[in-house]
Amino acid sequence: MHWAWLWHGGPGLVFTTRNGTPIEPRDLNRSFAALSIRAGVRKVRFHDLRHTCASLLMSRVPTHA
Repeated sequence: MHWAWLWHGGPGLVFTTRNGTPIEPRDLNRSFAALSIRAGVRKVRFHDLRHTCASLLMSRVPTHA
């Protein structure tokens, strides 16, 4: 029941630690860097992903919409 409260009545976080607490930005960046190296992709900042996502979405939106 504790987990249900965290999901439904908690602080409204989408991504949390295993304990349901907020993810620390430094931990997220460190984990992302390690996963990127393991995956063999070029080095980018986690923050840059939102710009990439926005660009990809905009390239698919019809200009007459």
